[in-house]
Amino acid sequence: MHEWSVTQSIVEAVTRFAEEKGLKRITRVEIEVNELSQLETDIMEEAFRILAQGTPAQNAELIILKSPVHFVCKNCGYRWDLKEALRYIQEATSGHSIVDEEGTSDPPLHYLPMLVYSFLKCPKCGSRDFELENPFSVRIKSVEGERE
Repeated sequence: MHEWSVTQSIVEAVTRFAEEKGLKRITRVEIEVNELSQLETDIMEEAFRILAQGTPAQNAELIILKSPVHFVCKNCGYRWDLKEALRYIQEATSGHSIVDEEGTSDPPLHYLPMLVYSFLKCPKCGSRDFELENPFSVRIKSVEGERE
Protein backbone atom coordinates (compact mmCIF):
# COMPACT_ATOMS: atom_id res chain seq x y z
CA MET A 1 0.00 0.00 0.00
CA HIS A 2 1.67 3.16 -1.19
CA GLU A 3 -0.52 5.22 1.16
CA TRP A 4 1.75 4.15 4.02
CA SER A 5 4.99 5.24 2.34
CA VAL A 6 3.46 8.56 1.24
CA THR A 7 2.16 9.16 4.77
CA GLN A 8 5.55 8.26 6.24
CA SER A 9 7.08 10.99 4.09
CA ILE A 10 4.46 13.46 5.33
CA VAL A 11 5.20 12.60 8.97
CA GLU A 12 8.93 12.98 8.35
CA ALA A 13 8.43 16.33 6.60
CA VAL A 14 6.23 17.82 9.33
CA THR A 15 8.60 16.50 12.01
CA ARG A 16 11.52 18.28 10.31
CA PHE A 17 9.36 21.40 10.03
CA ALA A 18 8.57 21.24 13.76
CA GLU A 19 12.27 20.92 14.60
CA GLU A 20 13.23 23.82 12.31
CA LYS A 21 10.50 26.10 13.72
CA GLY A 22 10.96 25.09 17.36
CA LEU A 23 7.53 23.52 17.67
CA LYS A 24 7.13 21.05 20.53
CA ARG A 25 3.80 19.80 19.29
CA ILE A 26 2.03 19.81 15.92
CA THR A 27 -1.70 20.29 16.35
CA ARG A 28 -2.94 20.29 12.77
CA VAL A 29 -1.66 19.19 9.37
CA GLU A 30 -3.52 20.01 6.17
CA ILE A 31 -2.59 18.19 2.99
CA GLU A 32 -3.93 18.25 -0.54
CA VAL A 33 -4.21 14.99 -2.47
CA ASN A 34 -5.10 15.15 -6.14
CA GLU A 35 -7.45 12.54 -7.51
CA LEU A 36 -4.92 11.24 -10.04
CA SER A 37 -2.81 9.91 -7.17
CA GLN A 38 -5.72 7.56 -6.36
CA LEU A 39 -4.62 7.47 -2.73
CA GLU A 40 -7.13 6.09 -0.23
CA THR A 41 -7.54 8.87 2.31
CA ASP A 42 -8.96 6.59 5.01
CA ILE A 43 -5.79 4.48 4.83
CA MET A 44 -3.68 7.63 4.99
CA GLU A 45 -5.55 8.80 8.10
CA GLU A 46 -4.92 5.47 9.84
CA ALA A 47 -1.29 5.46 8.75
CA PHE A 48 -0.79 9.02 10.01
CA ARG A 49 -2.25 8.16 13.41
CA ILE A 50 0.11 5.19 13.76
CA LEU A 51 3.24 6.63 12.13
CA ALA A 52 3.03 9.92 14.05
CA GLN A 53 3.26 8.12 17.42
CA GLY A 54 6.33 9.36 19.29
CA THR A 55 6.76 12.41 17.02
CA PRO A 56 5.67 16.02 17.48
CA ALA A 57 2.73 15.16 15.17
CA GLN A 58 1.30 12.60 17.60
CA ASN A 59 -2.43 13.32 18.08
CA ALA A 60 -2.37 16.06 15.42
CA GLU A 61 -5.54 16.62 13.44
CA LEU A 62 -5.00 15.53 9.83
CA ILE A 63 -7.10 17.34 7.24
CA ILE A 64 -7.04 15.79 3.76
CA LEU A 65 -8.39 17.90 0.93
CA LYS A 66 -9.10 16.13 -2.35
CA SER A 67 -8.38 18.22 -5.41
CA PRO A 68 -9.70 17.48 -8.88
CA VAL A 69 -7.37 16.92 -11.80
CA HIS A 70 -7.86 18.50 -15.18
CA PHE A 71 -5.83 18.02 -18.32
CA VAL A 72 -5.32 20.75 -20.91
CA CYS A 73 -4.25 20.06 -24.48
CA LYS A 74 -1.43 22.37 -25.55
CA ASN A 75 -2.41 21.86 -29.18
CA CYS A 76 -6.14 22.69 -29.26
CA GLY A 77 -6.83 23.94 -25.71
CA TYR A 78 -9.39 21.24 -24.91
CA ARG A 79 -9.80 20.68 -21.16
CA TRP A 80 -10.95 17.36 -19.69
CA ASP A 81 -11.25 15.72 -16.30
CA LEU A 82 -10.01 12.46 -14.80
CA LYS A 83 -13.30 10.66 -15.40
CA GLU A 84 -13.02 11.24 -19.15
CA ALA A 85 -9.31 10.37 -19.07
CA LEU A 86 -9.96 7.07 -17.28
CA ARG A 87 -12.53 6.06 -19.91
CA TYR A 88 -9.96 6.65 -22.62
CA ILE A 89 -7.21 4.83 -20.71
CA GLN A 90 -9.52 1.86 -20.10
CA GLU A 91 -9.95 1.58 -23.86
CA ALA A 92 -6.23 2.13 -24.56
CA THR A 93 -5.17 -0.60 -22.12
CA SER A 94 -7.89 -3.01 -23.29
CA GLY A 95 -9.12 -3.22 -19.72
CA HIS A 96 -5.87 -4.77 -18.42
CA SER A 97 -5.49 -4.65 -14.68
CA ILE A 98 -3.09 -5.66 -11.92
CA VAL A 99 -4.22 -8.11 -9.25
CA ASP A 100 -2.81 -7.33 -5.81
CA GLU A 101 -2.10 -9.63 -2.84
CA GLU A 102 -5.72 -9.46 -1.69
CA GLY A 103 -7.01 -10.42 -5.14
CA THR A 104 -8.27 -6.93 -5.92
CA SER A 105 -8.06 -5.96 -9.56
CA ASP A 106 -6.74 -2.42 -10.08
CA PRO A 107 -5.97 -0.41 -13.23
CA PRO A 108 -2.25 0.28 -13.81
CA LEU A 109 -2.75 3.97 -12.98
CA HIS A 110 -3.57 3.04 -9.40
CA TYR A 111 0.07 2.02 -8.87
CA LEU A 112 1.80 4.43 -11.24
CA PRO A 113 -0.33 7.53 -11.75
CA MET A 114 2.20 9.14 -14.04
CA LEU A 115 1.51 6.41 -16.62
CA VAL A 116 -1.21 8.80 -17.68
CA TYR A 117 1.38 10.38 -19.98
CA SER A 118 1.96 7.05 -21.73
CA PHE A 119 -1.67 6.15 -22.33
CA LEU A 120 -3.51 9.44 -22.69
CA LYS A 121 -3.99 11.77 -25.60
CA CYS A 122 -6.37 14.64 -26.16
CA PRO A 123 -9.88 13.28 -26.69
CA LYS A 124 -10.61 16.10 -29.14
CA CYS A 125 -7.56 16.35 -31.43
CA GLY A 126 -5.47 13.27 -30.50
CA SER A 127 -2.38 15.24 -29.46
CA ARG A 128 -0.16 13.79 -26.75
CA ASP A 129 1.05 17.29 -25.86
CA PHE A 130 -1.00 18.05 -22.75
CA GLU A 131 -0.40 19.16 -19.19
CA LEU A 132 -1.95 18.66 -15.79
CA GLU A 133 -3.43 21.77 -14.22
CA ASN A 134 -2.62 20.42 -10.74
CA PRO A 135 0.49 18.23 -11.10
CA PHE A 136 1.13 17.71 -7.39
CA SER A 137 0.05 14.26 -6.18
CA VAL A 138 0.36 15.23 -2.54
CA ARG A 139 1.16 18.62 -1.09
CA ILE A 140 1.42 19.77 2.50
CA LYS A 141 -0.62 22.95 2.59
CA SER A 142 -0.23 23.97 6.24
CA VAL A 143 1.13 22.88 9.58
CA GLU A 144 0.03 24.34 12.91
CA GLY A 145 1.68 23.74 16.23
CA GLU A 146 2.69 24.94 19.66
CA ARG A 147 6.08 25.98 20.94
CA GLU A 148 5.36 24.79 24.49
